[in-house]
Amino acid sequence: LRINGETGQITGASGNCPTGMVQKADFCIEASERGHSNWYSANNECFNAGRRLCTGAEWMTACRNNSGMNQMTGNWEWVADVDGGYWEEHSVRMHDCGNSSIASWGSGEYFRCCKSL
Repeated sequence: LRINGETGQITGASGNCPTGMVQKADFCIEASERGHSNWYSANNECFNAGRRLCTGAEWMTACRNNSGMNQMTGNWEWVADVDGGYWEEHSVRMHDCGNSSIASWGSGEYFRCCKSL
């Protein structure tokens, strides 16, 4: 494997992302958001595709280095992070490469799946 110290791009046999995904640092993220879904269903859909819901840190990395990405700032998107600081747990959603918010797990948002390299 070869890692570009400036961009974090990994090349080599293990550095390939599946079709429809873009490599960012040491993970792959779907180039396009998936449809509107609640947080539970988004997690399940990613799992059933052999992937996982992206973390907030991964989403921010892809948003700030958005080469090859589609609509990173168009909609709120679910990430895997949760916030248990309220009387009821909430899921984290991201938007605009710098904004995050929490919403009820049953709310509908767009999302992307990630995959570790």
